[in-house]
Amino acid sequence: MKMLFDFFPIILFFVAYKFFGIYIATAVAMATSALQVIYYWFRHHRVEAMHIITLITLLLLGSATLILHNILFIKWKPTAIYWVLLWFSWVRNFLAPKLCCKLCWAAKLNYQILSGSD
Repeated sequence: MKMLFDFFPIILFFVAYKFFGIYIATAVAMATSALQVIYYWFRHHRVEAMHIITLITLLLLGSATLILHNILFIKWKPTAIYWVLLWFSWVRNFLAPKLCCKLCWAAKLNYQILSGSD
């Protein structure tokens, strides 16, 4: 169910694209992504980072597509999201590489304590 919720803006984008064209589909994706973040906030009182990254990227590139009437901007959306995720993973790796190791060891130790295995 969560996967369907995460792919909901993409599904509606392709349906709108099939019937109405790229500009209406872009507006539908922007609105759906915003509604997705709002719904998730009211339901869980937190927002996932991936939803925020997708929303910001979609609003920036979707607005550029609609204002400039150039479909290249919306086509760059998946690439831009991958760049942002790559940048975050690099920053996390260089700023706190030992933190990741500590978290992995803590999770393993916690598992061993709870399961009773050595």
